[in-house]
Amino acid sequence: MKIVTIVGSLRQDSWNHKLTRAAIEILKGKGVEVEETSLADITLFNGDLDDGTFPPPVAAVREAMQSADGLLVAAPEYNHSIPAVLKNAIEWTCRPPNCWTNKVVFAMGATPGRSGGIRMHLHLSDCLQCEGAWLIPRHMVLVPNAASVFDENGELLDSTVGDQLEEGMAVLLDTINTMKGVKV
Repeated sequence: MKIVTIVGSLRQDSWNHKLTRAAIEILKGKGVEVEETSLADITLFNGDLDDGTFPPPVAAVREAMQSADGLLVAAPEYNHSIPAVLKNAIEWTCRPPNCWTNKVVFAMGATPGRSGGIRMHLHLSDCLQCEGAWLIPRHMVLVPNAASVFDENGELLDSTVGDQLEEGMAVLLDTINTMKGVKV
């Protein structure tokens, strides 16, 4: 099984990168292949550029998504919504052939505030459901006060978040197997 990660933050030391790395360790411990993508070099979507070919950074993300059994998306909440870099990536990756259609998606977020990113999650859900993605509605990992959750090396300090990640990754894998008709 292959999971592709998409982090809606460009800052390499972001809490969402740290949260994703913790999830990756769990997935790799379960024997799952994980491919990390980067949104850093993706140009802003422009319909004039939508000629059926894609700039190389967009093509790389699209190729990774198309080969994935499931997607792991982590993003902060900016202005009560999803970050522009993630929305831009969604706009590029929903162009035909749509990379989100029938993909199982586990979304999570880490924020400095108290909401943990619930409004980001709701807006992301709206964006992805209209693209045909299967966003897992429960077992969300939404981390408020993220500065207190990770140490200086990016390791989780909060075992509750670790437990939520363990459960969330198990649900992601179980959902993918269910959608594929695999009996475990």
